Amino acid sequence: MRIFVRLLAGLLLGTLAATACSATPEVIDRSSGGVSMDDMADPDGADDANQASDGDSADTAPGPDAAPGTDGTDQALALAGEDVDWFPCGDLTQCATVDVPVDYDDPSLGQLALSISVRRSTDPDQRIGYLFINPGGPGVSGVDLVIAADLIGFPQELLDSFDLVGFDPRGVGGSEPSFACGEGTEQFDLLSRIDDLPDEPEELALGAQAVQLCVDSMGPVAARLGSPFVAQDIDAIRRALGAEQISYLGFSYGSALGAWYASLFPDQVRAMVVDGARNPLADAETLDERVQLAREQVGPVEAQFRAALESCDSEACPIYNDGDPTGFWLDTAPKLDLIAQAKNDNPTAISFAIIGHLYTEQLWPDLHQAIFDLNVNDDPTGFVAAIENAGQVDEPSFTAHVNCLDAWALFPDETVDDLVFEAQLYDQAVEDIIWAEFPLLGASRLPDNADVCLHYETIDVPAFEGTLDGGDVPIVVIGNTSDPITPFVQSEQFANDVLANGHLVRVQHPQHVVYPANGCVNDIVHAALIDLELPPAGVECAAQGPPRLAEIEMVAVELDDGATSVRPAGWLQLTPNIYAQSSNPSDPITLIFQPTFGVPETALESFAGELGGAPRLINQVELPNGVWTIQEIILEVDTLVLRSATLQGTDGIIVIGQAAPDDIERLTSEVILPAAEAFQPAG
Repeated sequence: MRIFVRLLAGLLLGTLAATACSATPEVIDRSSGGVSMDDMADPDGADDANQASDGDSADTAPGPDAAPGTDGTDQALALAGEDVDWFPCGDLTQCATVDVPVDYDDPSLGQLALSISVRRSTDPDQRIGYLFINPGGPGVSGVDLVIAADLIGFPQELLDSFDLVGFDPRGVGGSEPSFACGEGTEQFDLLSRIDDLPDEPEELALGAQAVQLCVDSMGPVAARLGSPFVAQDIDAIRRALGAEQISYLGFSYGSALGAWYASLFPDQVRAMVVDGARNPLADAETLDERVQLAREQVGPVEAQFRAALESCDSEACPIYNDGDPTGFWLDTAPKLDLIAQAKNDNPTAISFAIIGHLYTEQLWPDLHQAIFDLNVNDDPTGFVAAIENAGQVDEPSFTAHVNCLDAWALFPDETVDDLVFEAQLYDQAVEDIIWAEFPLLGASRLPDNADVCLHYETIDVPAFEGTLDGGDVPIVVIGNTSDPITPFVQSEQFANDVLANGHLVRVQHPQHVVYPANGCVNDIVHAALIDLELPPAGVECAAQGPPRLAEIEMVAVELDDGATSVRPAGWLQLTPNIYAQSSNPSDPITLIFQPTFGVPETALESFAGELGGAPRLINQVELPNGVWTIQEIILEVDTLVLRSATLQGTDGIIVIGQAAPDDIERLTSEVILPAAEAFQPAG
């Protein structure tokens, strides 16, 4: 019998957002714009008679309405064939809402409004069509991802080739409904009264009551937030854009969502790449199979955790402990309950506190400091910050809700009695074996918590009656042997066992999801999405460091207050006076001209405080236009370095550059100081 396999220790899918740069996109006003999709109830996408193909000239011709772009050119608000009322929501993006049915087979249930965004191709002559992007979760905003696409570091080749389309899935961000399962911690409070294995009628009743809160809060849409419905929403957006086909790039959970879309709408997929997949059809019936599945989930996390601890290899590291940082961790483990207490006694907080530091190597120093603070000061703040940065341990959890809906949709014949019986046979035996094999995680004494998925039979999830195999669409799967969140073996199974036409790329790169941080992977992704070229069987990509600062040419620039200076040519202007050259998702290299109105010290201290660091004096440089003070801030979260040059006086200004440590000296000498020397105040 097929069973649901619980992700041990609360391991859920991660997101691209965890490795994206720390700059926060501006708040998006999604209150205007919309399109009625009353004719979207037909899920087969047959109403395409008047739609322009992605490669057609009609699809690339600018519409009649235009808004000024940041470079002074006109940017089309709509292309021919688009039945969407766009409005600006960023310097380079437009947003809209698209109305879709709650249930495509039952129009009587009404409609929902989905928030979408588009970043237009930077080269209309090279434009292929629309590339839909899902960053994962489930629960991460695709709208915000597209708004931040340039800062995140999507390569120019991709930006030239596609209009990037982001969407907030139903229940996420600016889309309807607002996800709710009761008020506040009401659902969690019910689940906390249930043992790990609900084998008493009273406990089963509490679980059913906890899930019923979702129906009470959202009505019939509570059972219709799962991937089959989101896949149909993607096709509704495709039709609103007037495209016969779309390309798709999905990260983490976005991999599974891509498979759902390709399975339901194979003819509408032009090209598809997914990064960091798991096997949604994972099955385990015997104890050996369950243990092996648990190894596949927990083993990569243990390996990445050990690597993170052992990277503490000098006395400068707070948990060096005479060369035994793992011993320091084992001494700290008895205090992990303080993390759960800080998150309303939620037991899953401990596992997410650890995992939140493992998305990328750049977070490892934060892990060291968090362990030290917990051990020495009984302070769980660093771990709590990792949880919140990863967007986890929400109460209730949208991620868990969607994963549960998908599981019941795929395996509708299961019953709560079946699942409880099987868990009684195996769960404790599996945990005993796994925690013995993986002592670093086992030492955390991760507490048991009730599995809410057991009780989703309560809300009558619509069954999926098709085959989840990608519809024979060629799908490139990026599988990372160093991914602690979506283990390589899951990507391997996804490509070879789930998909009918999967093409696996094996990568060794120490972070969760790889694109666009690895040049080898980028070449493969672009070949598939742009040129429709599939990778050869057995292709592998090695780990790569972040791209280095490219060649720099300084050109004149006039600041918004009339002052003048120089800036690097070709860098993207994010907002007035701020320019960036993205080198990888975690290392944006930026240049900021910040007028200080005569108080540069105050402005810098405020700026440093917002970034979680303190300025340190480097030196003072006498230039023809004045004496400049050079200071440095080490950014705690992203292990980046920020250098600033400040000029005293009534027309004082700060020139700020941010880069990875390996590039900061060059950025200072080739960008910051030339910009300071060329600075002339207004008038």
